[in-house]
Amino acid sequence: MNFRNIKYELRLKEAVHMMSKYPGRIPIIVNTKGTLYLRKNKYMVPNTTTCGHFIYILRNYMDLKPEKSIFIFINNMIPISSETIGNLYTKHKDDDLFLYIYVTEENTFG
Repeated sequence: MNFRNIKYELRLKEAVHMMSKYPGRIPIIVNTKGTLYLRKNKYMVPNTTTCGHFIYILRNYMDLKPEKSIFIFINNMIPISSETIGNLYTKHKDDDLFLYIYVTEENTFG
């Protein structure tokens, strides 16, 4: 589901509600590219979580073979794995207060 197709006002209202209910967490929408399937698209992630740890969290929601690697993109850039979600949110949050992340897969061995 593409959450950008939902009206802006509804997305903003949901993000504000989520942030007030879970202070210190960042509202994230994850979209997949290619053949990836993600069982869950909305996340509330602590702002101190690193990108590397968030990738680990995403892998737990996917049925991936061990030889597959995933990459996340924010505004068509691959973030540094040690950067925190809070810093990325400050730099790249959308007007509706969600951070949009895109995930792709790549074959790493063979």
